[in-house]
Amino acid sequence: MHILFQTSNQRLRYDAQRASVLSLGARGIDFIFQFVSVAILARLLTPADFGVFAMATPFVWLLMTFGDLGLASAVLQQRDLSEGQASAVFRVNLLAGFAFGGLFLLSAPLLGLFYGDPQVTQVAAALSFVFVFSGFTAVQQALLRRALLFDALVRAQIAASAGSSVVAVIFALKGAGYWR
Repeated sequence: MHILFQTSNQRLRYDAQRASVLSLGARGIDFIFQFVSVAILARLLTPADFGVFAMATPFVWLLMTFGDLGLASAVLQQRDLSEGQASAVFRVNLLAGFAFGGLFLLSAPLLGLFYGDPQVTQVAAALSFVFVFSGFTAVQQALLRRALLFDALVRAQIAASAGSSVVAVIFALKGAGYWR
């Protein structure tokens, strides 16, 4: 049986403590990256460009709350989990990601109408891909948490945060605005 599907009570206390420290450290580093990049972007972008993105993101966060349908939590809580069950949950989660992404893409014009700004429509349409990416990653993240492989999660989280921050700042320095 693959390590991602095994659970053990041995060393649980040590692993839980280690996971807490790693998670706290990762959240701190992630916060620093996000805070610094948002501060830099707020300085580099015009208020209008910064605001266009800010208008669309709350709706992404709202829909992301329901995005995995609780399936990642189910993977974590399942006492005995087979690869077949994990694959089935992955497929359902991926389908949900495409469905929520499609729903957000179709509702992008409504967001533009709501704010009276067609630029919000474009940004919302681009942000619809976030749901697809989430559908691809949610089960894998849950399996890593289940196997208490928090160091892999921390490395991925920090790399994603650093990478997205650097790319956003580079694009802003090149004059991309919200992407022109």
